[in-house]
Amino acid sequence: MSAHGLPESDSKVSAYQDPPAQPPDGTDPLAQDALECPYCRSKTREEILQAAFRGQRGWVVIEGIPARVCEGCGEQFYDERTTRQIEDVLADPVAKPRRQIVVPIFVLAETERQ
Repeated sequence: MSAHGLPESDSKVSAYQDPPAQPPDGTDPLAQDALECPYCRSKTREEILQAAFRGQRGWVVIEGIPARVCEGCGEQFYDERTTRQIEDVLADPVAKPRRQIVVPIFVLAETERQ
């Protein structure tokens, strides 16, 4: 599943971002001069993101993620260092979160209007 939704399995960060190790045209979307999305050719911009991931302890939210984000399709690109940091957080069952939140969970079939 792409970065636009929440996956239901696999704690690897690459599973959340979908791009192959190297985009089809061979460009590095994180290079400072690579301002074009390799998928839709729209401009990308640097952003600091917050995202939900599924890891050893279940779902976690990570804030302060540096990324390049496509203005056209919304695809998010992380550099190797950031990807390693995210994977480390997901794999560490004793890491102390800054804070915790309670998230309501709904089952779509149970939300139909009568």
